[in-house]
Amino acid sequence: MSVNRLGLRSYSMPFKPLSICIILALFHLAVGMLAAQQNGGSATALVKCVSRAIVTAVPGMVSADDERVYVGLRGGVLTALDRQKLDVQWRTELGGEFASDLAILSGQIVVITNSEGNGSAKEAASTIRLISGDSGVTAWSSKLAFADDHSIGFSNGSIVIISSDGVVDVLDPGSGNLLRRSKALGKVSGKPALSEHLVAFATLANEVVAVPVKSLDEVQRFPLDFRPTFVAFARKGEVIVGDERGNLSLFYEPVARLSWKFKSGGSVSYAAQTDEGIIMTSFDNFVYLISDYNGDVIWKRRLTGRLVDGGTFIADSFVAIVYGENSAFVLDRKSGKLLDSIPASDRELVSLVPLDVGGGKFAMVYADAVEIYGIGGCGQ
Repeated sequence: MSVNRLGLRSYSMPFKPLSICIILALFHLAVGMLAAQQNGGSATALVKCVSRAIVTAVPGMVSADDERVYVGLRGGVLTALDRQKLDVQWRTELGGEFASDLAILSGQIVVITNSEGNGSAKEAASTIRLISGDSGVTAWSSKLAFADDHSIGFSNGSIVIISSDGVVDVLDPGSGNLLRRSKALGKVSGKPALSEHLVAFATLANEVVAVPVKSLDEVQRFPLDFRPTFVAFARKGEVIVGDERGNLSLFYEPVARLSWKFKSGGSVSYAAQTDEGIIMTSFDNFVYLISDYNGDVIWKRRLTGRLVDGGTFIADSFVAIVYGENSAFVLDRKSGKLLDSIPASDRELVSLVPLDVGGGKFAMVYADAVEIYGIGGCGQ
C-alpha cells in the first residue's frame, strides 16, 4: 500500500500474476471459439470483395462463366466484365431488347433479342445469336418465331429454345441452323426444365407438358388440380412439380405416377435436388429441405419475405434474395442455419437470384452497380 500526492491510498498487484490471468483468459476464449466451430458453430462471414458502378444503362440480365461476368443492359447492349475485378473487357451493341436470359455454352453466350416494335408485324421474328465470350463478336445469328420471352437450354448436344407461347425449337450449336420445331403447345407458366432427353414446362391450362428433344412430336400432357408454378428434373429422371397452392410433388418419369406430395403454406417458387434432399422455396416465406425419399421435412427456415426466384448453391451454402427488401441470406444446406446476411436496401436489384462467380463468391447486380461478395473471404 502507498499514499499518493493527493493523500489517497492505492493498492497494486504484482505484474506477473495479472499477465498470467490475461493469457489464460485469452487461451480459454480461443479454445471455446475453436470448439464452437467444430461443434457446428460457424465463423462464416460475408465479405464485399469488389464493386463496380454501372453508369451507361440499366442492366436487364446477368450470367457468368469461369472467366467473366456478362451483363445485358437495356437497349440490347452486352458487356463482359473480368470476374475478379469487374473491369470491362468488351462491349457490343446488339440492338433492340433482350428477350431471353444469357445462356453460356463452352465459353460462348447464346442470347435472343427482339427488335423494337416487332410484335405487330406479320413477318416479325426474334433473333438468336452465338457470341464469343473472349471478344464479343457474333459467330452466327438465326431467326426464330417472334415471342415476348424465350428460355434457352442445352440438351444432348443441341440448343433448345422454349418460347412463352410454348413453341420448342432445337438448333445446331455450330451453325445455328434449325433442326426441329414444334407447334405452339400452350402458354408457358414458369421456367421450363431440360433433361438429357426431355423438355418439360408448366402451362396456364393447369398442366405439365413433356416433349422428347429428339422428335418433338410425342407430346405428353399431364393435367393437374392447380396451376403449376415450377417444374424441374431430379437426378434419376423424376419430375419435381410445384403449384400455386403450395404443393410440391415428385413424379416418376415423365409425370405418370406420383411418388409423394408435400404441402407448404404458399405458392412454390423453386425446388432443386441436392445431396441432402430437395431445397424448396415457397411464398410462405420459408426455405425447406425435403427428403427426396418420402417428402418429409428435414428442416425449414423462415426468412423476412418471399423468395420469388429461388436461390443459388455456393459451396455448402444456399444463398437467396428476399423480394421487396433486396436483402440476401446465406443458409447452411445441411442444417438450415442462418450463416450471414446482407441487410435490406432500397437499391433496385436487377436479378433476384445471386450469381455464382466461382471460388465461393457471388454477385449482386443492382441497377447502378455490380458487387461481388465472398463467403468466408475473397480468396485469390
